[in-house]
Amino acid sequence: MENRYSALKMISGVCKTLAVILGIVALIGIFIGIQISSKTDSSIGFLTIIVPIIFGIIGIILLLAVSELIHLFIDIEFNTRSTKKSKSTMMKSESIGLGEKVIHKNDNSDEVLEISEDTTKEPVLSTN
Repeated sequence: MENRYSALKMISGVCKTLAVILGIVALIGIFIGIQISSKTDSSIGFLTIIVPIIFGIIGIILLLAVSELIHLFIDIEFNTRSTKKSKSTMMKSESIGLGEKVIHKNDNSDEVLEISEDTTKEPVLSTN
């Protein structure tokens, strides 16, 4: 596989790294929220636990989704390119001359791909 789309691969790696960093920050935020809620009886302690959990989960999922989406697009491009190459090698046309027309057929089926003028035919002089 060619080394294509290195910038997209780097962006994908950055997204994965940011997801890991966000997960660590969310865990630290949860730990701090637990410490605050154990010292106070107010709802602030509860919010300092819930907010990092919610934003951490949403952020991690979005960053990982973007990273995997970039990889998906690269894989789709690679598969499309390889399919095109394999299809072009399979479709060696077979020419059958019929008068002044040439029929190009696929090797694997009787499907007619193209009908074109036979330009290789020498003109025949009639001697009447």
